[in-house]
Amino acid sequence: MGFKRNDRGTQLSVQSLVPYKRFKSTKEKHFPDMANCRNGAAGTMKQKDGVGCEYLDIIVYDIYGLNTTNESQKLKFLEDNKFNVTFNQYCTKLSEIIAMRNNVIANRENYNFDIDGLVIKCATTDEKDLKRDRPEKQIAFKFELDIATTTLIDIDWRQSGKTFTPVAKVNAVNLCGTTVQNASLANLDRVIELQKTGLQIGCQVEVTKRGEIIPYVERVISKGKKDLIIPNTCTTCGAKLVKNGPFLECTNKDCHEVKVHQLMKWINKMDIMHLSRKTLDKLMAANKVNKIADFYNLTLNSVQGIEGIGQGFQRIIDEINRTRNPELAKFMAGFDIDGIGERVWKPIIDTLKLKSVSDIINLKATDLDNIPGIGPSRIAIIIKNVSEISKELIATEKVVGIKIPVKETKMTAGKLNGISFCFTGALESMKRPQAEAMVINAGGAIKSVSKGLTYLVTNDPFSGSAKNTKAQALGIKLIDEKTFLKMFYG
Repeated sequence: MGFKRNDRGTQLSVQSLVPYKRFKSTKEKHFPDMANCRNGAAGTMKQKDGVGCEYLDIIVYDIYGLNTTNESQKLKFLEDNKFNVTFNQYCTKLSEIIAMRNNVIANRENYNFDIDGLVIKCATTDEKDLKRDRPEKQIAFKFELDIATTTLIDIDWRQSGKTFTPVAKVNAVNLCGTTVQNASLANLDRVIELQKTGLQIGCQVEVTKRGEIIPYVERVISKGKKDLIIPNTCTTCGAKLVKNGPFLECTNKDCHEVKVHQLMKWINKMDIMHLSRKTLDKLMAANKVNKIADFYNLTLNSVQGIEGIGQGFQRIIDEINRTRNPELAKFMAGFDIDGIGERVWKPIIDTLKLKSVSDIINLKATDLDNIPGIGPSRIAIIIKNVSEISKELIATEKVVGIKIPVKETKMTAGKLNGISFCFTGALESMKRPQAEAMVINAGGAIKSVSKGLTYLVTNDPFSGSAKNTKAQALGIKLIDEKTFLKMFYG
């Protein structure tokens, strides 16, 4: 069974984990602050330098790019090639699925890893179904939640940007192998709802771990003795708090925590390494950064004299400069608009062929009516927020830039029939998979450097690389990226 070329290439779907036995034997040395295996794996995966990855195992549960859509054959291929594959069973009846689930639950404590349910798949992969946000032919069959009853001590209203989120402080209980002292109350609406059933200081509440990860207050068992106090002023800036939908929010757009949240959103979206919240606080206190565009004006000279920031800050400057000219969807997702991320922006930009911030600012609600997955509430959020931050969008685009989209080719299908290409080295206007897709869509072929290859595309014909040398020896024509693009755009 071989591989086939497709839009996504060949991909594995995997789960990383730290096995129980390894966690217990190495906890003191390698996971001293981790309460369980899940936390150990999650913490290790966040290490961008790869430290500790040798303690992780990988379990593979799917592969894309094989010449088959049969799920059993895919898993057999993985097993035959020595991959660690998730345990599985082929079932033909609903009763067999129930029996397998019951068997897994009965032996749950004997597994060397955490498990919170099964996934039921159809025997044949449905590519169209996989593109849905919630596939109908691959569904989770979760186990019942671990439940504990405890006492509510207080509610901690934690600020994240403009939003204040209620977290219940409870008497310690054990859930799924961890000690729980804090549990989510979701939002203000959830608190108001539970108040109707007796949510008070000292009341008895039922707590679970949703997805075996997030502790959550499910319901009130019995009333307490003291009514809750819902805050009405921001603990950071003193501004008034108001109810906005289900949330409790600060009304001051210049609140320090609101600004920090907006800037951290950009840092995280652009994946700017080494720039921590602590460093950001120092830059803000020194009045060096107050808006996104300020990041791109930072130099070593401009940060001299800030305590704790020295020559090492150059690597942060390099990271910031690396993020210049992002794609438009990623650029827009870097702004702190509630619920409007890259997955929302991309279909809007692709469908309407938007190319700049000006195109975004000029959008009307009617332009968005027929975009799949964009309903009236999202349309209202987009139009309102884009209008409010339009000046900052324009100012940021001037400093950061936007990646210019590749022109849409008008080459007819089949025009490159019989012509083959190989690419070597970096391309300037696009990534290599994009160039290869252009060739294939026009009827051409992608080959290695061998007899019969028509063109080797390289921006450095004198590099002396193995591909260049071999192509010249075989008499294969070398062309640069500009010449390649002329074939499509003239």
